[in-house]
Amino acid sequence: LEVDHEVRAQDTPGQTLMNLEYATVRHRTGNGVRVAVFDTGVDSTHPSLTGRVQAGGCFIDPTYCPVGSGLAAVADDNGHGTAVASVIASGGGGGVDAGIAPDVTIYAYKVLDSNGIGFVSEVLAGLSSVYANPNGIDVINLSLSGAPSSSCDGGSYGSMVTQLRTVRGILVIASAGNGGSTSGIGAPACATSAISVGAVYSADVGGPTYSLGGSATCSDATTTADQIPCYSNTTTATDGNGQPLLDVLAPADCTLAAAPGGGTTSCFGGTSAAAAYVSGAAAVLLSVGLSPDQVDQRLRIGTTVTDPRNGLARPRIDLQAALSAPGTTRNVDAADSGCGPSGPTYCTIQTAISAASPLDVIQVAAGTYHENVDVVRDLTIAGAGVDLTVIDGGGTGEALRAEDVAATLRNLTLRNGGPAQSSSVQPTLGVWGTAYLDASALAVRDGLDTGVHVETDARAVWNGGAVTGNGDTGIEVRGQADLTGVDVGNNTVIGSSTYGGGIAVQASASYIGRLTMTGGSVTGNSAIGGAGLANRGVATLTDVTVSGNHVLTSSGLGDLVPEAGNGGGISNVSQPATPGTPEYGTKVAGSGVLTLVRVTITGNEGRHGGAGLFNAGIADLEGGVIEGNYTTTPSSGAGTGIRNVAFAFEHVSTHDRVVLAGTGELTANGTLIGAAGGSPNMSAWHGGGIANSGTATLTNVVVRNTSAQAAGGAIYNAAPGQGTGVNYEGPAILSMTGGAIIDASSRDGGGLFVGATADVTLDGVQIAGNAVASSNCGPSPSVAHGAGVYIEAGGQFSATHSAFGDNTSDHCGTTEEEDVEAAGSTTYDLTANWWGCAEGPATCGVVYATADLSTWVAELALSASASAPTTGTAVTVTGSLLDQDGASLGGAPGLLV
Repeated sequence: LEVDHEVRAQDTPGQTLMNLEYATVRHRTGNGVRVAVFDTGVDSTHPSLTGRVQAGGCFIDPTYCPVGSGLAAVADDNGHGTAVASVIASGGGGGVDAGIAPDVTIYAYKVLDSNGIGFVSEVLAGLSSVYANPNGIDVINLSLSGAPSSSCDGGSYGSMVTQLRTVRGILVIASAGNGGSTSGIGAPACATSAISVGAVYSADVGGPTYSLGGSATCSDATTTADQIPCYSNTTTATDGNGQPLLDVLAPADCTLAAAPGGGTTSCFGGTSAAAAYVSGAAAVLLSVGLSPDQVDQRLRIGTTVTDPRNGLARPRIDLQAALSAPGTTRNVDAADSGCGPSGPTYCTIQTAISAASPLDVIQVAAGTYHENVDVVRDLTIAGAGVDLTVIDGGGTGEALRAEDVAATLRNLTLRNGGPAQSSSVQPTLGVWGTAYLDASALAVRDGLDTGVHVETDARAVWNGGAVTGNGDTGIEVRGQADLTGVDVGNNTVIGSSTYGGGIAVQASASYIGRLTMTGGSVTGNSAIGGAGLANRGVATLTDVTVSGNHVLTSSGLGDLVPEAGNGGGISNVSQPATPGTPEYGTKVAGSGVLTLVRVTITGNEGRHGGAGLFNAGIADLEGGVIEGNYTTTPSSGAGTGIRNVAFAFEHVSTHDRVVLAGTGELTANGTLIGAAGGSPNMSAWHGGGIANSGTATLTNVVVRNTSAQAAGGAIYNAAPGQGTGVNYEGPAILSMTGGAIIDASSRDGGGLFVGATADVTLDGVQIAGNAVASSNCGPSPSVAHGAGVYIEAGGQFSATHSAFGDNTSDHCGTTEEEDVEAAGSTTYDLTANWWGCAEGPATCGVVYATADLSTWVAELALSASASAPTTGTAVTVTGSLLDQDGASLGGAPGLLV
């Protein structure tokens, strides 16, 4: 017989350092696993646990059981059990972070009373109930402990825990106890078949004092991560199998956990929390499909921590280590005459997968394997080299399919998926459901349909490789794709309403695709729009080259596909919420967001505009170069470098054109647009460098050596109806700080064209070396306007602290300095700028104007250098304002001191 005695809940601080994210991003969250929490009960109504709790039963003195049945009978009147359950399974509500395994089902067994105290007999009654009626329970968490012991196999605990483990296949995880012992751990953790858990700090928490029970206390002078706290029981004793009695360590300090009534407890921890972390980790590993024994083994793969008090060295759990440690290697070699369906060498990859356990490695020899591989469990498939091991889908389906699994692919080529143009997507590589793909040195090529498809809840992380030569989009992203050093090239979308030749990031009312791409290239792809990259979701590119992509001919697409003819390199468009309905006037929140960091966009071909970048969403450029892009319709195209438009559409009920709010927003910092020197680098009908009808904010941006046939050699900023086409309307607001507009040419606005009702503000911008030239110099000449800046009637323009010079106008053989020209009724302010004197003092500071200047307050300022102006020196202004006929409008209009 065993003397019945008290057991107590274990309370002290704790938090995680177990690399949980590695499991979470792989969607390994305990789905389908059931964890029994033996404790003070669980508040099943807490927002973090709603829908996650089932009743196991109340096993304490009935006098102290909560009134009621079902979940009411296991209500928590202490708080400890609710905290434990939330560490394991919180769904993230009620101010509590998500637990280790938020998709598990908790079974609440009340074996401790409102004071956190129960008896061995009550715990055993609960365990016996599980043994008799398991309810599919996979894990039992015992965050409770009795007095330290070096063995308890001979008692009732040992027998029951052994039966639960060996007969029912249930993992029993128990806290070692908080008594500060270095020679024993508490029951039931001391049972051989239990997984016993001690604590470690996960960070420096100062030097708190801990209660060890009664009046005893302890404290640590210093605390660091992976240090065993003074309160944690440990022992060098061995169990009945000759193995260390203390199995694993887990983090425990000040975890924010759930409290009954919908509240939180700010500092839950101790070996109670440590045991809960291990129970959650066990649930994660079980959800992969591992057996209980395999889970037990993998929980012990982690960082070794030593207790200086007794020299004990035990592993601290690490989910990344547990999930990434390779299992059994299964070899595949179709050329091996001894290969067969049962190994040791398999003839086909699919046969090896069928024989494998989760986390095994399928090692595939060099050769071509004509298969449609279906990865049905978490594992690794490794080839002999990216050019040596080929999986050929035969044009009859996916070469490789991964659905709801975590698959690792190494050193492989996948090719020839299909069939082409099927009613549903038939990629060469399909990542479906909640799958997580970890790929390196992987090539996907020559598919008849899409190269790679990443579904809405799936994620692909890809380091090194290529996606080339596919008969539709190279990579279609509806979930998340993270690419590093991947080259996407020569993929072609042939269809009248499909965009994104290289990469298409999709969005809808129910999902937003997400892409990050670092390094690598997007080259030589073709589509009706967004030929290189078409983003409607969220995309971030860093140090990527986008070059040589081509927009194909399209027609009849209307407003539903604004990319059509635009975005040879990149298109970015916000997704309308519900196309074809009155609600079409709103966008999907968070869609059409593009960030480019040090991206080079060069040599791309557009049709209507935005040959480099077409933006009808929200785009942010940090550095980078946009040059050498071109349009196949220079007599109508706009914005060969960048075309920024506010997405407009026709309302299905009223047929009014309405601008989609939150679109056509462009910011750029330090970007170079156009190449230095030589003939014009980019040319368009309007805006050789930039055409803006949305809102553009440019900081230290240089637009250089570009041209336009009609207006805006460098920048064309036009309000609705100003030549950008009926599908695109917007405010045409441009703000430019720093940077330069140089060496551009056009007929009107050699550097900058400001359209009617448009608004431009310049601060600290250099506008120099731009030119306009009249055409048709016969009886009815086409007069050129505004070599530096041309402001159309109704436009608004202001410039301050900016430098103007060497902007020249050729009026049918007559050349003169012409920095700014305004026409008609115009609002503008040219206060405090520097004006160059390329043609001598007589024409220094000329403002060529056809407008009434009576309300214009100007300070025409000269300095020693237009590019590096100085202040503090008196300068005599010898220039004057001239009207269109060259007559003086009177005197020196201003001065600078």
